[in-house]
Amino acid sequence: MTYQSPGWEFSESLLFDPAAVRQARLRRNQRELDARVIQSEILKVIEFTRDHNMWVDTLYTNWQLSPRDLEFEHRVANSTGELDHIQIRVRSRQREFRPAHTIKPIHEDPHARTIRWRITDAMREGPVDVEIHYCWLGGGLLTAEELEQLPPKERGPVRQDGFEFAAIRAPGPVAVAELIVLLPNEYRPDDDLVLAEEEGGNPDQTESAERARVLGHGHYALRIPYPPIGQGYRLKWKPPPEQNVNQLTANVLAAQEFVRITSAAHSADALLKAFCDRLENTELRKLATEVTLYAYQNRGKDRQVLIRIAGPRRTGEAETDGQTSPPQKVLLSVGDNQALVMALRWGPVSFRRGPDTESANDAQLGFMPDEVALFCLPIRFSQQVIPPPPWGVVRLAVLKSAESVTNQLDALLSPNNNRIWWNLSAATAALLSETFEKIAAEE
Repeated sequence: MTYQSPGWEFSESLLFDPAAVRQARLRRNQRELDARVIQSEILKVIEFTRDHNMWVDTLYTNWQLSPRDLEFEHRVANSTGELDHIQIRVRSRQREFRPAHTIKPIHEDPHARTIRWRITDAMREGPVDVEIHYCWLGGGLLTAEELEQLPPKERGPVRQDGFEFAAIRAPGPVAVAELIVLLPNEYRPDDDLVLAEEEGGNPDQTESAERARVLGHGHYALRIPYPPIGQGYRLKWKPPPEQNVNQLTANVLAAQEFVRITSAAHSADALLKAFCDRLENTELRKLATEVTLYAYQNRGKDRQVLIRIAGPRRTGEAETDGQTSPPQKVLLSVGDNQALVMALRWGPVSFRRGPDTESANDAQLGFMPDEVALFCLPIRFSQQVIPPPPWGVVRLAVLKSAESVTNQLDALLSPNNNRIWWNLSAATAALLSETFEKIAAEE
């Protein structure tokens, strides 16, 4: 504020940003001094599938269970769909719990209920991570026509305005609440039409809108630092009309063709052989490796899963006594968010074990016994700027061998070594070429 004749002039400036104000309020309300350092977080991921299911994974991180509460209560709500496939996992640093749960309705809201389970003394020994996984079967509305067909009494205020939405709220003090929404590529709205807002009609929703992020086509995030306890936030969007969806299904059809071609065992084996043959004259031949081919599939009530369709195929010159059995089926779940396959939406990935060591984290990363390094490569083809979801995955494992592989792995996985990725890309191209040739031969 400054004085300019003939009076005072006011200039707007932000002394404290909204997140700092909310943090101060949360810390001031904590009775114990130790509790004023807020370290808990909440992450909620909602994946809409093409069969109209909504798979929800909520992760409470570094959560301190109150000694006053006998039960943990997690509120869920949806006016469409059937609640199913509920799984609960509570993990501390020392142990893991999978408590039995009950479901109870909330009388003031006919579309809401609580998932509850008993809190034991062992769960209160320190901060825990709480993972809640469930599905709303048939609960997702993917097109504008589906939303219009919903009876008005079941729409609620958001759907009544032509929006589908996903929401998050923190039941206790958290440093951040993050909501991630995944939509099938062909059902994605225009990125400009994905909006963020506070629940309850707050007239000043600028901050919420600014915190909405587009991670990629059909992938959206909302991150709110220090949200008020019980305050809801949501992402909402207008589903596309069916005529627009029909123009975006090229990759879906390609994925279906890949699954169809690989449904015959001899065809899947031929694709895997094309991949392995291309690696015969590369530096990978010096190692003992095992290669497996997986395909993405949706089946009935199952969430999208990776199904092993060919392999494992042993390659390389090094001798090994190692025996592995790559999993037959991999369920994609946020509870396993460190697994290699979860990163494949963004590109090829790799991990390696430490020399002669194994840890409890190895299983989450996707390692099997006797494996010292893993490469996972997405199988897809597109000329889009942002790649579509993969049709399948090639899993290449480096096995323990009679010869030491440490030095070879160091050279192989060196940041300066681009040859390995060129070679793996060439092998992937050989597999895709074999796929296209088989499709063309049928025409």
